[in-house]
Parts: sequence; C-alpha cells; structure tokens
Amino acid sequence: MLEIIGLLVSLTLIFAIVMKKGGIGVALLAGSVALGLITLSPSDFSRVVIKALLDIKTFELTSAVAIIALLGAIYKITGLLDELSNGLRKALPSDKLVMELVPAIFGLLPVLGGALMSAPVVDAVGNDMGLEPDEKTFINLWFRHVVFFLYPVGTTLLLASYLSGVEVKPLIIAQLPVFFTSVAAGQSIWFVTKSKEIEREIERLFSKKELTKAIFPIFLVSIFGITKKWLITVGVLFAILFLWFIGKLQLDSFKKALKEARLSEMILVGAGVMVYRATVEASGITTTIG
Repeated sequence: MLEIIGLLVSLTLIFAIVMKKGGIGVALLAGSVALGLITLSPSDFSRVVIKALLDIKTFELTSAVAIIALLGAIYKITGLLDELSNGLRKALPSDKLVMELVPAIFGLLPVLGGALMSAPVVDAVGNDMGLEPDEKTFINLWFRHVVFFLYPVGTTLLLASYLSGVEVKPLIIAQLPVFFTSVAAGQSIWFVTKSKEIEREIERLFSKKELTKAIFPIFLVSIFGITKKWLITVGVLFAILFLWFIGKLQLDSFKKALKEARLSEMILVGAGVMVYRATVEASGITTTIG
C-alpha cells in the first residue's frame, strides 16, 4: 500500500513542479525523493541514488541529452535554421510538402520554441494557399510532433529507450504503424480545406549547397543514433566538427550556443530520469502493481 501512496505522491509532486515551470529535471528529482522517503529507508534511498548517478547509462543519457541540446542551439545561433527553412521552401515541389516537411524537419532539432520558428514559413505558404489561421496552426504543430515517433535522437524516444532498457531501433519499428497512421490523419486536413497551390520555380533538393550543409548534420546524428544510442554523443560531436570545418561555426557563436543550450538543465533531466527509474524499481512498485 505504501508503494502506491508513494507513487501517487511523487507523480502529483512532479506534475505540480512542471506546471509551476520548475523544470522537468528538478521535478523528477523531487519526485524521486518523495517516493524514496515513503517506500525506502533513508540509507537505502541514498544507496539507490548514488548507484543510479554512477551508472554508465546515466552518463550516456545525460551527455546525449545535453549535447543534442547544444547542437540545436548551434543551429539557432548560426542561422542554420533559417537556411534550412528557406532552402526547403525552394527545393520542395509543392506547397503542401513545404507545409508538412518544414515543421517536421524543425521537429528533428531540440530547439526551444521550434514550432514558433517554423511558423513564419508555414504562415507565408499557408497564406499563399488561402488557409485559415487555425488550419495553419494545426499543420505546424501536427507535423512537427509526428516525427517524434521515429527520430532516434529525439529526447522523447531517447528517454523511452533508457527507461525501458530497449534499444532505439526496436522502438522505432514498433512505432511505425502509429507514425504512418499519424501522417495519414494529418493528411486529412487537405480534404476539409479549400487550399490552392501556386506554381513557382523549384530547385532540386541537393542542388543548393547551403541546404545540403544545413541538413547533413541532422542525418549524420540520426545514423549514429539508430545504430546504438550510446553513439549519439559521438554523432553530435562529428556534426559539430563538420559545421566548424565548413566555416558555419566560429568560437564566438559556439560560446553563445553553450549559453543558449542550458546544459545544466539538460543534465538535470537525464539524471532525474535515471534516479526516478531506479527509485521506482527499488520501491517494489512494479511487483505490487504486477
């Protein structure tokens, strides 16, 4: 009974802190303390926390989450996000594809307010197509989040992998039906809107060097991530080195990106997830519920 009470108290505390914008990492750690003190002795809980923090998987997750956030910040600071959106608009053969793929591509990067960054492109193309504001908002948000089911470097899938102990690739395969169903559901917007497409000059996807340079690091990290999740950090490091090599990243912009990424918050999230997972396992909740 104590296990159930502890779980409910911890989840309530986590929810309250997140709603108060106290940070997910802080919320998870606070929830771990509440659950641990209710279901375990102080000494046992201390051992659980220390073991979780020293676990190699905790290091893998915290480093991956932090460095992915850094890559997203680099894209924002260096203007690569703008090059990406502008390049996609010129390269894609139809306005509908632009409306769907620009938010999806932006969804691949862990940038705070990413939906707001893709909004100007969606808004401009949507106006050309005669879409209503609520229709443009739906398309932007829907297709930005639908990629979370498959993207191996997405924080959501990464956390699910570490929490479940299952590699990223099997999770992606399992979620393929949900992904295709979600894409099909999103496509239904075109059946209920009175949209029009305007003919415009199209460039081939890889004929524009700027677009290729902007999109290559994303796919590079994905290849590493889908192979093994612990390789994500290596993939991001290679991506950052690539951006530096081609002259897109300078020392000043790198320093700004370090501040923009809020690395300490990302590390807290990774640590909080693993400590909470370890506390749940040690408390015996899974046995009680099962």
